[in-house]
Amino acid sequence: MEKKQFPNDSEMKQPERPLGIIMNPETQKGVYSNVAIIHHTENEFIIDFLMRLGYEGQLVSRVILSPDHMTALLKAISDNIEKFNAKKNEKNKK
Repeated sequence: MEKKQFPNDSEMKQPERPLGIIMNPETQKGVYSNVAIIHHTENEFIIDFLMRLGYEGQLVSRVILSPDHMTALLKAISDNIEKFNAKKNEKNKK
């Protein structure tokens, strides 16, 4: 019996191009959050964004990510913070 080989992820990737994003006006406005709580299981990370008012908090959004996507998000956040701080420091030197 012949073994069937499946292409790996790198062989299946399509050429990169800008992603067109469609969003309704309500989603486009976004939500404000002043607290984020991160949970994880073996297969996913869950980020709960809350609006805390005094001793109570209201869940405003929940995002569920695979471990690979969470790792990519961590890198993207880190890169953006570095860029933000570099611009801030450059502005303060003037």
